[in-house]
Amino acid sequence: MEFRRLRQFIVVAEELNFRRAAERLNMAQPPLSVAIQQLEAELGTRLFERGTRFVRLTAAGALFLREANQILHAVERAASLTRSAGAGVVGRLRVSFVPSAAYTFLPAAVSRFGPQFPDVELDLAEGVTPEVMRDVLSGETDVGLVRSMPGDDRAVETYVAQEERLIVALPVAHPLARRQRIPLGLLRHEDFVASHGMRVPGFRSQIREACEEAGFEPRVRHEAVTIPTIVSLVSGGLGVALVPQAASAFQHAGVAYRMLTGTRTRVKLILVWKRGNDYPVLANFVRTVRELTRVRRAVPERA
Repeated sequence: MEFRRLRQFIVVAEELNFRRAAERLNMAQPPLSVAIQQLEAELGTRLFERGTRFVRLTAAGALFLREANQILHAVERAASLTRSAGAGVVGRLRVSFVPSAAYTFLPAAVSRFGPQFPDVELDLAEGVTPEVMRDVLSGETDVGLVRSMPGDDRAVETYVAQEERLIVALPVAHPLARRQRIPLGLLRHEDFVASHGMRVPGFRSQIREACEEAGFEPRVRHEAVTIPTIVSLVSGGLGVALVPQAASAFQHAGVAYRMLTGTRTRVKLILVWKRGNDYPVLANFVRTVRELTRVRRAVPERA
């Protein structure tokens, strides 16, 4: 049964007049009458009672009208949803991220993306860089936010979403906490709390490079996987830590955050997705992150 014939039937049922229905359908009346007759033959029952001065629905016709409307509405809804999915305005986006991305950047990206695409469901999952990369490559997640790339992985696309300074987290009672800016070289004799060398190797290497730039090798006494844990260990007096500037959003009564001098190291937050993934929702999210990055880079950084 053709959808065109269903539409013709619905118009005739609404008008109860073949001439007016033909005008609405932009067709001649005789072909419309033939089409309705063919539809009745196909169904094996009369849909209309016809008189010289009237046309009215039979009981079967009234039932068929209700069902035909439901069918066409379902088809139109399916077509609309399909077009929306193709445009990336409806669907589900799975985002995996390292914990420090959740301090400032990810909330800003989500608050920008959500109102633009209210029919996209966001599925957020936290993990360390190797876990995020594994999920991106396996297709378990659509896009990830990581601090560093583990090697030259040509299976993924990347975009540097954010670059920020390293700052130092100190116990509040530490003598250096009285300073507002601390030369990194002054930390050469301190115990460090750092990211786990095996589970978060990229960020750990950035910390080491910054210290080497200042002329020393960091003396790492304690390791942790996430920055909140690192900051908590600092608050307990177990050492100092170099963290991304965004980590200062994680306030802890026992910790003081201070700006560093003597290093040019910038830590990155990298958006990563599998090469060849043409999911429209993903494309819209990447576009949103690019827009947010451009806006943030246009704002002068605080000293």
